Amino acid sequence: MPSLRPREFILDRTNWKYGQTDVNVPLLAVQWRGVAIPLLFELLPHGGSSDTNLRHTLMNDALSLLKPSEIQVLYADREFLGHVWIQGLARRGIPIYVRLRSDTLVDEWPARDWLHPEARRHRPLGRRRGGLWA
Repeated sequence: MPSLRPREFILDRTNWKYGQTDVNVPLLAVQWRGVAIPLLFELLPHGGSSDTNLRHTLMNDALSLLKPSEIQVLYADREFLGHVWIQGLARRGIPIYVRLRSDTLVDEWPARDWLHPEARRHRPLGRRRGGLWA
């Protein structure tokens, strides 16, 4: 990447079938000029979600190439949840924003109730670096 300023990163997963074979690829991408450019990926030997260890492995690989301070934010979809995963990122100083369904419970309240109706689109919840959006 041409500049060393902090960048927005995206953690995502794609899953499809090629004949009878599951193609399941979690990947880490960087947003550059409005486009997500894949940097690191893992081919999983099964369908379904990734686990916390695999996510940490992807981040460890990324952090062998860059510093946590170069990650402005990590965006992730609702499948990338979990206390150990989120705490691992927090220990490294990596802020994460997780997209949730509006009916996902956060501290026993639906995610939609954490946001004002006019500000629901991409507004982070809470006061910390990182957050949730619905």
